[in-house]
Amino acid sequence: MGTFKELWNQKSYEYSALKIKESINDWNSEQRRKIALVKWVWELIQNACDKLEDKKDISINIEYDDERLVFKHNGGHFKNEEILALISAGSTKPFDQINKEDEKTGKFGKGFLVSHVVSPKVKIEGQLEKKPFRIYIDRSGDKEEISKNISECIDKLDKNEMLESTSSEWTTYTYEEINRDSYEGINRLKKLIPFIFSFRPEISSIKINDEEFSIKERKCESYEEKTLEFIYLNNDDTILTFKNDKDNTTISVLLNDKDKKIRVLENNVPKIFKKEPLIGTSGFTFPIIINGNFETDSDRLNLSRPTDDKQKIVGALELIYPLWNYLKDKYTNCYYLFKFSKVEEDTNRAFWNIVVKELVEDWINKPIIKIDDDPKKPKEIFLPRIQIPSETQNFKNTEEVYLKKINEILKIMYHAEPILNDDILLVWYNIIKNWKELGIKEICEEKDISSITEYIHRYDDLKSLNETFSKSEEETLNVLIKIFELLNKYKNDFNTTPTNFKLGIYLNQNGDFCGPEDICIDNNV
Repeated sequence: MGTFKELWNQKSYEYSALKIKESINDWNSEQRRKIALVKWVWELIQNACDKLEDKKDISINIEYDDERLVFKHNGGHFKNEEILALISAGSTKPFDQINKEDEKTGKFGKGFLVSHVVSPKVKIEGQLEKKPFRIYIDRSGDKEEISKNISECIDKLDKNEMLESTSSEWTTYTYEEINRDSYEGINRLKKLIPFIFSFRPEISSIKINDEEFSIKERKCESYEEKTLEFIYLNNDDTILTFKNDKDNTTISVLLNDKDKKIRVLENNVPKIFKKEPLIGTSGFTFPIIINGNFETDSDRLNLSRPTDDKQKIVGALELIYPLWNYLKDKYTNCYYLFKFSKVEEDTNRAFWNIVVKELVEDWINKPIIKIDDDPKKPKEIFLPRIQIPSETQNFKNTEEVYLKKINEILKIMYHAEPILNDDILLVWYNIIKNWKELGIKEICEEKDISSITEYIHRYDDLKSLNETFSKSEEETLNVLIKIFELLNKYKNDFNTTPTNFKLGIYLNQNGDFCGPEDICIDNNV
Protein backbone atom coordinates (compact mmCIF):
# COMPACT_ATOMS: atom_id res chain seq x y z
CA MET A 1 0.00 0.00 0.00
CA GLY A 2 1.40 3.42 -0.99
CA THR A 3 1.43 6.66 0.96
CA PHE A 4 -1.64 8.84 1.34
CA LYS A 5 -0.05 11.27 -1.12
CA GLU A 6 0.37 8.52 -3.70
CA LEU A 7 -3.21 7.37 -3.14
CA TRP A 8 -4.45 10.96 -3.47
CA ASN A 9 -2.58 11.40 -6.75
CA GLN A 10 -3.93 8.10 -8.08
CA LYS A 11 -7.53 9.05 -7.28
CA SER A 12 -7.02 12.53 -8.79
CA TYR A 13 -5.73 10.97 -11.99
CA GLU A 14 -8.62 8.52 -12.10
CA TYR A 15 -11.15 11.31 -11.57
CA SER A 16 -9.59 13.40 -14.35
CA ALA A 17 -9.53 10.35 -16.64
CA LEU A 18 -13.21 9.70 -15.97
CA LYS A 19 -14.12 13.30 -16.84
CA ILE A 20 -11.95 13.17 -19.97
CA LYS A 21 -13.57 9.95 -21.18
CA GLU A 22 -17.07 11.25 -20.50
CA SER A 23 -16.36 14.48 -22.38
CA ILE A 24 -14.82 12.72 -25.40
CA ASN A 25 -17.79 10.35 -25.56
CA ASP A 26 -20.14 13.33 -25.32
CA TRP A 27 -18.48 15.20 -28.18
CA ASN A 28 -18.53 12.03 -30.29
CA SER A 29 -22.23 11.41 -29.64
CA GLU A 30 -24.63 11.62 -32.56
CA GLN A 31 -26.09 14.87 -31.27
CA ARG A 32 -22.79 16.69 -30.65
CA ARG A 33 -20.32 15.25 -33.14
CA LYS A 34 -21.41 17.52 -35.98
CA ILE A 35 -20.66 20.55 -33.78
CA ALA A 36 -17.29 19.16 -32.64
CA LEU A 37 -16.15 18.64 -36.25
CA VAL A 38 -16.41 22.40 -36.74
CA LYS A 39 -15.59 23.69 -33.25
CA TRP A 40 -12.22 22.03 -32.54
CA VAL A 41 -10.10 24.43 -34.58
CA TRP A 42 -11.59 27.44 -32.80
CA GLU A 43 -10.67 25.96 -29.44
CA LEU A 44 -7.03 25.71 -30.50
CA ILE A 45 -7.08 29.29 -31.84
CA GLN A 46 -8.66 30.51 -28.62
CA ASN A 47 -6.07 28.74 -26.48
CA ALA A 48 -3.33 30.35 -28.56
CA CYS A 49 -4.79 33.81 -27.97
CA ASP A 50 -5.55 33.21 -24.28
CA LYS A 51 -1.87 32.51 -23.58
CA LEU A 52 -0.77 35.90 -24.87
CA GLU A 53 0.88 38.16 -22.35
CA ASP A 54 3.84 39.90 -23.90
CA LYS A 55 3.21 39.17 -27.60
CA LYS A 56 0.56 40.96 -29.67
CA ASP A 57 1.39 39.78 -33.18
CA ILE A 58 0.93 36.05 -33.61
CA SER A 59 0.84 33.68 -36.55
CA ILE A 60 -1.07 30.42 -36.85
CA ASN A 61 -0.01 27.63 -39.21
CA ILE A 62 -2.13 24.57 -40.02
CA GLU A 63 -0.66 21.74 -42.09
CA TYR A 64 -2.61 18.61 -42.90
CA ASP A 65 -2.74 15.65 -45.24
CA ASP A 66 -4.36 12.21 -45.16
CA GLU A 67 -2.19 11.00 -42.29
CA ARG A 68 -1.71 13.82 -39.80
CA LEU A 69 -2.59 17.37 -38.83
CA VAL A 70 -0.23 19.94 -37.30
CA PHE A 71 -1.50 23.10 -35.61
CA LYS A 72 1.21 25.65 -34.69
CA HIS A 73 1.18 29.11 -33.17
CA ASN A 74 3.76 31.50 -31.80
CA GLY A 75 1.46 33.05 -29.24
CA GLY A 76 3.61 32.46 -26.20
CA HIS A 77 4.82 29.82 -23.78
CA PHE A 78 2.82 27.67 -21.37
CA LYS A 79 2.64 28.36 -17.67
CA ASN A 80 2.82 25.37 -15.35
CA GLU A 81 -0.86 25.55 -14.39
CA GLU A 82 -1.87 25.81 -18.05
CA ILE A 83 -0.10 22.65 -19.16
CA LEU A 84 -1.54 20.84 -16.13
CA ALA A 85 -5.00 21.99 -17.15
CA LEU A 86 -4.37 20.66 -20.66
CA ILE A 87 -3.23 17.27 -19.35
CA SER A 88 -5.97 16.85 -16.74
CA ALA A 89 -8.82 18.64 -18.58
CA GLY A 90 -9.07 21.11 -15.73
CA SER A 91 -9.35 24.87 -16.01
CA THR A 92 -7.05 27.71 -15.07
CA LYS A 93 -9.45 30.43 -16.14
CA PRO A 94 -10.70 33.18 -13.81
CA PHE A 95 -14.45 33.67 -13.74
CA ASP A 96 -14.67 36.56 -11.27
CA GLN A 97 -12.51 39.23 -12.84
CA ILE A 98 -13.55 42.76 -12.16
CA ASN A 99 -12.85 43.95 -15.68
CA LYS A 100 -15.05 41.76 -17.88
CA GLU A 101 -13.52 43.12 -21.09
CA ASP A 102 -10.21 41.46 -20.11
CA GLU A 103 -11.82 38.19 -19.14
CA LYS A 104 -10.23 35.21 -20.86
CA THR A 105 -12.99 33.25 -22.52
CA GLY A 106 -11.37 29.86 -22.97
CA LYS A 107 -10.72 26.89 -20.75
CA PHE A 108 -7.45 25.26 -21.69
CA GLY A 109 -8.27 21.75 -20.59
CA LYS A 110 -12.00 21.54 -21.24
CA GLY A 111 -11.89 23.30 -24.60
CA PHE A 112 -8.93 21.24 -25.76
CA LEU A 113 -10.97 18.04 -25.36
CA VAL A 114 -13.08 18.98 -28.39
CA SER A 115 -9.96 18.64 -30.56
CA HIS A 116 -9.93 14.90 -29.93
CA VAL A 117 -12.55 14.65 -32.66
CA VAL A 118 -9.47 15.01 -34.91
CA SER A 119 -7.60 12.25 -33.07
CA PRO A 120 -7.33 10.95 -29.49
CA LYS A 121 -3.55 11.04 -29.87
CA VAL A 122 -1.60 14.29 -29.94
CA LYS A 123 2.01 15.32 -29.40
CA ILE A 124 2.45 18.76 -27.83
CA GLU A 125 5.73 20.65 -28.09
CA GLY A 126 6.68 24.12 -27.02
CA GLN A 127 7.97 26.22 -24.16
CA LEU A 128 7.02 25.61 -20.52
CA GLU A 129 8.04 28.59 -18.43
CA LYS A 130 10.51 29.35 -21.27
CA LYS A 131 12.03 25.85 -21.26
CA PRO A 132 11.47 23.39 -24.15
CA PHE A 133 9.12 20.46 -23.46
CA ARG A 134 7.38 17.64 -25.30
CA ILE A 135 4.56 15.38 -24.11
CA TYR A 136 2.41 12.72 -25.75
CA ILE A 137 -1.28 12.71 -24.86
CA ASP A 138 -3.16 9.50 -25.66
CA ARG A 139 -6.87 9.30 -24.91
CA SER A 140 -7.72 6.40 -27.16
CA GLY A 141 -8.06 3.85 -24.34
CA ASP A 142 -10.35 3.35 -21.36
CA LYS A 143 -10.27 5.48 -18.22
CA GLU A 144 -7.50 3.35 -16.63
CA GLU A 145 -5.25 3.87 -19.68
CA ILE A 146 -6.04 7.58 -19.78
CA SER A 147 -5.21 7.84 -16.05
CA LYS A 148 -1.87 6.15 -16.71
CA ASN A 149 -1.14 8.60 -19.55
CA ILE A 150 -1.88 11.57 -17.26
CA SER A 151 0.61 10.21 -14.75
CA GLU A 152 3.25 9.65 -17.46
CA CYS A 153 2.88 13.18 -18.81
CA ILE A 154 3.22 14.72 -15.35
CA ASP A 155 6.23 12.52 -14.55
CA LYS A 156 7.87 13.70 -17.76
CA LEU A 157 7.33 17.33 -16.79
CA ASP A 158 8.62 16.66 -13.26
CA LYS A 159 11.86 15.25 -14.64
CA ASN A 160 12.31 18.55 -16.44
CA GLU A 161 14.16 16.91 -19.32
CA MET A 162 15.79 19.58 -21.45
CA LEU A 163 15.05 19.34 -25.16
CA GLU A 164 16.86 20.82 -28.09
CA SER A 165 14.53 23.14 -29.97
CA THR A 166 15.19 24.91 -33.25
CA SER A 167 11.86 26.78 -33.23
CA SER A 168 11.34 27.63 -29.58
CA GLU A 169 8.81 30.39 -30.27
CA TRP A 170 6.27 27.90 -31.65
CA THR A 171 3.76 25.77 -29.78
CA THR A 172 2.91 22.71 -31.87
CA TYR A 173 0.06 20.19 -31.68
CA THR A 174 0.60 17.15 -33.90
CA TYR A 175 -2.39 14.84 -34.35
CA GLU A 176 -1.78 11.32 -35.69
CA GLU A 177 -4.28 8.70 -36.92
CA ILE A 178 -6.63 11.49 -37.81
CA ASN A 179 -10.33 11.51 -38.55
CA ARG A 180 -10.57 13.21 -41.95
CA ASP A 181 -14.17 14.31 -41.29
CA SER A 182 -12.68 16.86 -38.90
CA TYR A 183 -11.28 18.77 -41.88
CA GLU A 184 -14.74 20.29 -42.19
CA GLY A 185 -13.57 22.55 -39.36
CA ILE A 186 -10.76 23.85 -41.56
CA ASN A 187 -13.14 24.41 -44.48
CA ARG A 188 -15.42 26.49 -42.25
CA LEU A 189 -12.42 28.32 -40.79
CA LYS A 190 -11.32 29.50 -44.23
CA LYS A 191 -14.67 31.22 -44.76
CA LEU A 192 -14.31 33.19 -41.55
CA ILE A 193 -10.59 33.96 -41.43
CA PRO A 194 -11.08 37.63 -42.48
CA PHE A 195 -13.35 38.20 -39.49
CA ILE A 196 -10.79 36.67 -37.13
CA PHE A 197 -8.44 39.53 -37.97
CA SER A 198 -11.12 41.97 -36.85
CA PHE A 199 -12.25 40.24 -33.67
CA ARG A 200 -8.81 38.89 -32.72
CA PRO A 201 -6.48 41.81 -33.58
CA GLU A 202 -3.57 40.01 -31.93
CA ILE A 203 -3.53 37.55 -34.88
CA SER A 204 -1.62 38.86 -37.90
CA SER A 205 -1.54 35.83 -40.21
CA ILE A 206 -3.02 32.38 -40.71
CA LYS A 207 -1.47 29.86 -43.07
CA ILE A 208 -3.28 26.67 -44.09
CA ASN A 209 -0.95 24.40 -46.05
CA ASP A 210 0.28 26.67 -48.86
CA GLU A 211 -2.54 29.22 -48.59
CA GLU A 212 -1.69 32.27 -46.50
CA PHE A 213 -4.05 34.93 -45.17
CA SER A 214 -2.51 38.08 -43.73
CA ILE A 215 -3.11 41.75 -43.07
CA LYS A 216 -1.60 44.42 -45.32
CA GLU A 217 -2.91 47.43 -43.44
CA ARG A 218 -5.34 48.60 -40.76
CA LYS A 219 -6.90 52.02 -40.60
CA CYS A 220 -9.78 53.68 -38.80
CA GLU A 221 -12.01 56.64 -39.48
CA SER A 222 -14.95 58.28 -37.76
CA TYR A 223 -18.43 58.26 -39.27
CA GLU A 224 -21.55 59.62 -37.57
CA GLU A 225 -19.62 59.73 -34.28
CA LYS A 226 -18.83 56.02 -34.53
CA THR A 227 -15.69 54.13 -35.51
CA LEU A 228 -15.14 52.41 -38.85
CA GLU A 229 -12.17 50.02 -39.03
CA PHE A 230 -10.80 48.86 -42.38
CA ILE A 231 -8.58 45.78 -42.52
CA TYR A 232 -6.97 45.30 -45.93
CA LEU A 233 -6.04 41.68 -46.61
CA ASN A 234 -3.38 40.15 -48.84
CA ASN A 235 -6.09 38.78 -51.21
CA ASP A 236 -7.37 42.32 -51.95
CA ASP A 237 -10.51 41.89 -49.86
CA THR A 238 -11.31 44.28 -47.04
CA ILE A 239 -13.02 43.69 -43.73
CA LEU A 240 -15.12 46.67 -42.69
CA THR A 241 -16.12 46.74 -39.02
CA PHE A 242 -18.55 49.31 -37.63
CA LYS A 243 -18.26 49.78 -33.89
CA ASN A 244 -20.81 50.84 -31.32
CA ASP A 245 -18.45 52.72 -29.00
CA LYS A 246 -20.87 52.52 -26.07
CA ASP A 247 -20.31 48.81 -25.47
CA ASN A 248 -17.71 47.84 -28.14
CA THR A 249 -20.26 45.67 -29.97
CA THR A 250 -19.56 45.56 -33.71
CA ILE A 251 -20.95 44.49 -37.05
CA SER A 252 -18.66 43.43 -39.89
CA VAL A 253 -18.91 42.81 -43.63
CA LEU A 254 -16.41 41.51 -46.16
CA LEU A 255 -15.88 43.81 -49.15
CA ASN A 256 -14.63 42.81 -52.59
CA ASP A 257 -12.77 45.93 -53.64
CA LYS A 258 -12.11 44.70 -57.16
CA ASP A 259 -15.78 44.18 -58.06
CA LYS A 260 -17.04 46.84 -55.63
CA LYS A 261 -19.44 44.42 -54.00
CA ILE A 262 -20.21 43.19 -50.50
CA ARG A 263 -19.34 39.51 -50.32
CA VAL A 264 -22.33 37.30 -49.55
CA LEU A 265 -22.02 35.19 -46.39
CA GLU A 266 -22.91 31.54 -46.69
CA ASN A 267 -25.85 30.37 -44.60
CA ASN A 268 -23.85 27.70 -42.78
CA VAL A 269 -21.37 30.07 -41.13
CA PRO A 270 -22.05 31.47 -37.64
CA LYS A 271 -23.31 35.04 -37.54
CA ILE A 272 -22.75 35.80 -33.84
CA PHE A 273 -19.24 35.97 -32.36
CA LYS A 274 -17.71 36.43 -28.96
CA LYS A 275 -14.25 36.85 -30.47
CA GLU A 276 -14.71 33.30 -31.80
CA PRO A 277 -17.92 32.16 -33.53
CA LEU A 278 -20.88 30.79 -31.59
CA ILE A 279 -21.36 27.65 -33.68
CA GLY A 280 -25.04 27.41 -32.73
CA THR A 281 -25.81 30.54 -34.77
CA SER A 282 -24.85 28.92 -38.07
CA GLY A 283 -28.48 28.75 -39.21
CA PHE A 284 -28.99 32.52 -39.20
CA THR A 285 -29.50 34.10 -42.62
CA PHE A 286 -28.00 37.39 -41.52
CA PRO A 287 -25.92 39.42 -44.03
CA ILE A 288 -23.53 40.68 -41.35
CA ILE A 289 -21.55 39.24 -38.46
CA ILE A 290 -22.11 40.59 -34.96
CA ASN A 291 -19.36 40.48 -32.37
CA GLY A 292 -19.71 41.39 -28.71
CA ASN A 293 -19.06 40.42 -25.12
CA PHE A 294 -22.26 38.38 -24.84
CA GLU A 295 -23.36 35.90 -22.20
CA THR A 296 -22.98 32.40 -23.65
CA ASP A 297 -23.70 28.83 -22.63
CA SER A 298 -20.95 26.74 -21.04
CA ASP A 299 -19.76 25.36 -24.39
CA ARG A 300 -19.92 28.78 -26.07
CA LEU A 301 -22.25 27.51 -28.76
CA ASN A 302 -24.97 30.14 -28.39
CA LEU A 303 -26.24 33.04 -26.34
CA SER A 304 -27.42 31.91 -22.90
CA ARG A 305 -29.47 34.97 -21.95
CA PRO A 306 -30.24 36.95 -25.12
CA THR A 307 -32.80 39.15 -23.40
CA ASP A 308 -30.06 40.39 -21.04
CA ASP A 309 -27.93 41.22 -24.10
CA LYS A 310 -30.79 42.77 -26.09
CA GLN A 311 -29.51 46.33 -25.74
CA LYS A 312 -26.12 45.32 -27.16
CA ILE A 313 -27.70 43.32 -29.98
CA VAL A 314 -30.16 46.04 -30.96
CA GLY A 315 -27.38 48.63 -30.77
CA ALA A 316 -25.30 46.53 -33.18
CA LEU A 317 -28.16 45.98 -35.63
CA GLU A 318 -28.98 49.68 -35.64
CA LEU A 319 -25.54 50.22 -37.18
CA ILE A 320 -26.72 48.60 -40.42
CA TYR A 321 -28.55 51.66 -41.75
CA PRO A 322 -25.63 54.08 -41.25
CA LEU A 323 -23.31 51.43 -42.69
CA TRP A 324 -25.55 51.23 -45.79
CA ASN A 325 -25.52 55.02 -45.97
CA TYR A 326 -21.73 54.98 -45.94
CA LEU A 327 -21.41 52.26 -48.61
CA LYS A 328 -24.37 52.97 -50.90
CA ASP A 329 -22.44 55.08 -53.42
CA LYS A 330 -19.28 52.97 -53.23
CA TYR A 331 -20.55 49.37 -53.64
CA THR A 332 -23.19 48.09 -56.05
CA ASN A 333 -25.06 45.52 -53.94
CA CYS A 334 -25.63 47.40 -50.69
CA TYR A 335 -29.23 46.13 -50.63
CA TYR A 336 -27.65 42.89 -49.33
CA LEU A 337 -27.32 44.53 -45.90
CA PHE A 338 -31.12 44.35 -45.51
CA LYS A 339 -31.40 40.68 -46.42
CA PHE A 340 -32.78 39.45 -43.11
CA SER A 341 -35.30 36.65 -42.76
CA LYS A 342 -37.07 34.66 -40.10
CA VAL A 343 -34.85 32.57 -37.81
CA GLU A 344 -36.21 29.01 -37.90
CA GLU A 345 -33.83 26.64 -36.08
CA ASP A 346 -32.15 28.55 -33.25
CA THR A 347 -33.22 27.84 -29.67
CA ASN A 348 -33.58 31.61 -29.20
CA ARG A 349 -35.58 32.07 -32.43
CA ALA A 350 -38.55 33.77 -30.72
CA PHE A 351 -36.22 36.45 -29.34
CA TRP A 352 -34.39 36.95 -32.64
CA ASN A 353 -37.58 37.16 -34.71
CA ILE A 354 -38.97 39.88 -32.45
CA VAL A 355 -35.70 41.85 -32.66
CA VAL A 356 -35.47 41.48 -36.46
CA LYS A 357 -39.15 42.40 -36.91
CA GLU A 358 -38.66 45.62 -34.94
CA LEU A 359 -35.58 46.37 -37.02
CA VAL A 360 -37.40 45.87 -40.33
CA GLU A 361 -40.38 47.96 -39.20
CA ASP A 362 -37.94 50.81 -38.75
CA TRP A 363 -36.33 50.25 -42.16
CA ILE A 364 -39.70 50.43 -43.93
CA ASN A 365 -39.72 54.15 -43.19
CA LYS A 366 -36.13 54.81 -44.28
CA PRO A 367 -35.00 55.59 -47.87
CA ILE A 368 -33.02 52.40 -48.47
CA ILE A 369 -34.09 51.38 -52.01
CA LYS A 370 -32.14 53.14 -54.74
CA ILE A 371 -34.18 53.77 -57.91
CA ASP A 372 -32.11 55.66 -60.50
CA ASP A 373 -29.87 56.93 -57.69
CA ASP A 374 -32.88 58.31 -55.85
CA PRO A 375 -33.36 56.42 -52.54
CA LYS A 376 -36.96 55.58 -51.70
CA LYS A 377 -38.65 54.17 -48.62
CA PRO A 378 -40.02 50.62 -49.01
CA LYS A 379 -43.50 51.86 -48.13
CA GLU A 380 -43.35 54.24 -51.13
CA ILE A 381 -42.55 51.76 -53.89
CA PHE A 382 -44.83 49.75 -56.19
CA LEU A 383 -43.81 46.08 -56.30
CA PRO A 384 -45.08 43.24 -58.52
CA ARG A 385 -46.92 40.45 -56.76
CA ILE A 386 -47.59 37.02 -58.23
CA GLN A 387 -50.67 34.92 -57.49
CA ILE A 388 -49.82 31.25 -57.85
CA PRO A 389 -52.20 28.29 -57.50
CA SER A 390 -51.32 26.40 -54.31
CA GLU A 391 -50.75 23.12 -56.15
CA THR A 392 -48.13 24.62 -58.46
CA GLN A 393 -44.65 23.08 -58.29
CA ASN A 394 -41.27 24.31 -59.50
CA PHE A 395 -42.55 27.84 -60.02
CA LYS A 396 -39.18 29.41 -59.23
CA ASN A 397 -38.04 28.74 -62.79
CA THR A 398 -40.63 31.20 -64.16
CA GLU A 399 -40.99 33.54 -61.18
CA GLU A 400 -38.53 36.11 -62.49
CA VAL A 401 -40.23 36.12 -65.89
CA TYR A 402 -43.60 36.99 -64.33
CA LEU A 403 -42.08 39.64 -62.10
CA LYS A 404 -40.45 41.43 -65.01
CA LYS A 405 -43.57 41.25 -67.18
CA ILE A 406 -45.76 42.72 -64.43
CA ASN A 407 -43.10 45.32 -63.62
CA GLU A 408 -42.94 46.37 -67.27
CA ILE A 409 -46.68 47.03 -67.22
CA LEU A 410 -46.47 48.89 -63.90
CA LYS A 411 -43.83 51.27 -65.27
CA ILE A 412 -46.30 52.44 -67.90
CA MET A 413 -49.49 52.39 -65.83
CA TYR A 414 -47.94 54.04 -62.76
CA HIS A 415 -45.19 56.02 -64.44
CA ALA A 416 -45.29 58.74 -61.81
CA GLU A 417 -44.71 56.25 -58.97
CA PRO A 418 -41.39 54.69 -57.84
CA ILE A 419 -41.05 51.39 -59.72
CA LEU A 420 -38.01 49.14 -59.25
CA ASN A 421 -35.52 48.73 -62.06
CA ASP A 422 -35.16 45.19 -63.41
CA ASP A 423 -31.60 44.80 -62.08
CA ILE A 424 -32.78 45.04 -58.45
CA LEU A 425 -36.33 43.76 -58.88
CA LEU A 426 -35.82 40.11 -57.94
CA VAL A 427 -33.49 41.00 -55.06
CA TRP A 428 -35.94 43.34 -53.38
CA TYR A 429 -38.88 41.11 -54.16
CA ASN A 430 -37.20 38.31 -52.18
CA ILE A 431 -36.07 40.61 -49.37
CA ILE A 432 -39.60 41.93 -48.88
CA LYS A 433 -41.04 38.42 -49.15
CA ASN A 434 -38.76 37.38 -46.27
CA TRP A 435 -39.79 40.43 -44.26
CA LYS A 436 -43.46 39.48 -44.65
CA GLU A 437 -42.71 36.08 -43.09
CA LEU A 438 -41.84 37.97 -39.90
CA GLY A 439 -45.48 38.98 -39.68
CA ILE A 440 -45.17 42.46 -41.20
CA LYS A 441 -48.17 43.01 -43.46
CA GLU A 442 -48.00 46.47 -45.01
CA ILE A 443 -44.50 47.00 -46.37
CA CYS A 444 -45.08 48.46 -49.84
CA GLU A 445 -47.75 48.90 -52.50
CA GLU A 446 -48.12 45.53 -54.26
CA LYS A 447 -49.69 45.07 -57.66
CA ASP A 448 -50.60 41.76 -59.31
CA ILE A 449 -52.53 40.64 -62.39
CA SER A 450 -55.86 41.17 -60.61
CA SER A 451 -55.09 44.73 -59.52
CA ILE A 452 -53.87 45.59 -63.04
CA THR A 453 -57.03 44.31 -64.75
CA GLU A 454 -59.26 45.89 -62.12
CA TYR A 455 -57.48 49.19 -62.78
CA ILE A 456 -58.26 48.93 -66.51
CA HIS A 457 -61.84 47.91 -65.72
CA ARG A 458 -62.42 51.32 -64.08
CA TYR A 459 -62.31 53.03 -67.49
CA ASP A 460 -65.08 53.10 -70.11
CA ASP A 461 -62.97 53.55 -73.20
CA LEU A 462 -59.50 53.81 -74.67
CA LYS A 463 -59.56 57.60 -74.78
CA SER A 464 -60.03 58.03 -71.01
CA LEU A 465 -57.29 55.46 -70.37
CA ASN A 466 -54.94 57.36 -72.70
CA GLU A 467 -55.48 60.53 -70.71
CA THR A 468 -54.58 58.76 -67.46
CA PHE A 469 -51.46 57.14 -68.90
CA SER A 470 -50.44 60.36 -70.68
CA LYS A 471 -49.53 58.12 -73.61
CA SER A 472 -50.41 57.92 -77.26
CA GLU A 473 -53.17 55.57 -78.36
CA GLU A 474 -50.57 53.23 -79.85
CA GLU A 475 -48.59 53.08 -76.60
CA THR A 476 -51.75 52.37 -74.58
CA LEU A 477 -52.73 49.60 -76.98
CA ASN A 478 -49.28 48.06 -76.53
CA VAL A 479 -49.86 48.00 -72.75
CA LEU A 480 -53.19 46.24 -73.24
CA ILE A 481 -51.51 43.70 -75.51
CA LYS A 482 -48.91 43.01 -72.81
CA ILE A 483 -51.69 42.48 -70.27
CA PHE A 484 -53.49 39.98 -72.51
CA GLU A 485 -50.22 38.18 -73.25
CA LEU A 486 -49.63 37.90 -69.51
CA LEU A 487 -53.13 36.58 -68.86
CA ASN A 488 -52.74 33.98 -71.61
CA LYS A 489 -49.33 32.92 -70.29
CA TYR A 490 -50.83 32.49 -66.83
CA LYS A 491 -53.65 30.40 -68.30
CA ASN A 492 -51.22 28.15 -70.20
CA ASP A 493 -48.61 27.83 -67.41
CA PHE A 494 -51.05 26.96 -64.65
CA ASN A 495 -53.85 25.36 -66.66
CA THR A 496 -56.46 27.66 -65.15
CA THR A 497 -58.45 30.64 -66.36
CA PRO A 498 -57.97 33.77 -64.25
CA THR A 499 -61.21 35.42 -63.12
CA ASN A 500 -59.75 38.61 -64.59
CA PHE A 501 -60.59 37.27 -68.06
CA LYS A 502 -64.27 38.03 -67.35
CA LEU A 503 -63.78 41.73 -66.62
CA GLY A 504 -64.62 44.48 -69.09
CA ILE A 505 -61.09 45.01 -70.36
CA TYR A 506 -61.68 44.11 -74.05
CA LEU A 507 -61.83 46.85 -76.70
CA ASN A 508 -64.55 46.76 -79.35
CA GLN A 509 -64.29 48.43 -82.74
CA ASN A 510 -65.43 51.74 -81.24
CA GLY A 511 -62.67 51.86 -78.62
CA ASP A 512 -65.02 50.99 -75.73
CA PHE A 513 -64.16 48.43 -73.04
CA CYS A 514 -66.46 45.40 -72.92
CA GLY A 515 -66.67 42.06 -71.22
CA PRO A 516 -65.66 38.92 -73.18
CA GLU A 517 -69.30 37.92 -73.65
CA ASP A 518 -69.98 41.23 -75.46
CA ILE A 519 -67.17 40.85 -77.98
CA CYS A 520 -67.76 39.21 -81.35
CA ILE A 521 -65.38 38.59 -84.21
CA ASP A 522 -66.78 40.11 -87.41
CA ASN A 523 -65.33 40.08 -90.86
CA ASN A 524 -64.27 43.35 -92.47
CA VAL A 525 -64.73 45.40 -89.27
